[in-house]
Amino acid sequence: MTSLSTRLRFPSPGRPSGVGGALCALALPWTLALGCASSVPSETELQYVRSVSPSIELATTPAEEATLERAASLPVDQPVVLGDATVVAGPIYAAASGRRCRAVRIASAAERLVCEDTQTDTWVFVPNVLTAPVLVDAPPAEPES
Repeated sequence: MTSLSTRLRFPSPGRPSGVGGALCALALPWTLALGCASSVPSETELQYVRSVSPSIELATTPAEEATLERAASLPVDQPVVLGDATVVAGPIYAAASGRRCRAVRIASAAERLVCEDTQTDTWVFVPNVLTAPVLVDAPPAEPES
């Protein structure tokens, strides 16, 4: 006597069926073997990924690098000379991302935002979402009635 699922050609739970199931069954051992054979990324590779992340902006001058190194200890609203530039930092605040952040102005350049990277215990420049450029392709706003 055959079961109802066999007569109606329903696959049994947990078993692949048909051509797709056969391909899946053949690919699974290779996927596991190749996936397990890969190595853990090096610290250099991880730093590279962090550096090209859209949520992190790189320091481009020695003054910016010095600002990041001293971001946690800079006095609020007091000019500090770091290298060849004067830096003025705003107060540290808790951001919605859960990180500690603060605005900094380096020399006479535009204000930038720095936040603490909790994974590395360092400070990084991040995009300021409040001053980010508006998308050109954005649909026009609906007029108010």
